[in-house]
Amino acid sequence: MTISLVSPIRVSPPLLRGAAIALVVWFVGMTALALVIKPETVVAFGQPAAMALAAADADGQLLTSGRGFVALRTGHPDTVRRLYAGGAFLVWPVLGAGCRGAAKDS
Repeated sequence: MTISLVSPIRVSPPLLRGAAIALVVWFVGMTALALVIKPETVVAFGQPAAMALAAADADGQLLTSGRGFVALRTGHPDTVRRLYAGGAFLVWPVLGAGCRGAAKDS
């Protein structure tokens, strides 16, 4: 009786390249979208101390924060630019309902 081991799944280099390209397009697209559409709610990623100061300077309503990110409702048309100026690595718009900041308070 012989025992055969199942070899691990091998992913081809073209598939890895395609996945890497898709991720880059997604990150760049979401970043550009935040600059173009002037979103009502954004999530900014960066150093925790810098994000707290940037959120305060951005003149928005803080919705939630965590280690390395803040989510806030924008209070000014230049909020995204202010967050980048304050040290954010990425600023993404919050799209659609279901995220904490997507629904407006009545």
